[in-house]
Amino acid sequence: MPAYLLNKSSKAGCLTHKMSTIQEIESAIQRLSKAEMHEIHDWLENMLEDQLELKDEFKARIETSESEMKKGKQPRLRQP
Repeated sequence: MPAYLLNKSSKAGCLTHKMSTIQEIESAIQRLSKAEMHEIHDWLENMLEDQLELKDEFKARIETSESEMKKGKQPRLRQP
């Protein structure tokens, strides 16, 4: 988590969150620079992505596609 969202407690040196509610977080984010907002965005996106689980069916489709590409077959493109 970005350092400016954490507060080092002088007692025992543990980290505690400065903000405890969504409203406080939203208010704090609105006061950030664009660069800091992008840092928050990247951190949140990475954290959420790390929590995703790939379903077995999706993993199988990825493996099939990779195998087909190794054999020279063109990958299928998703149509909008």
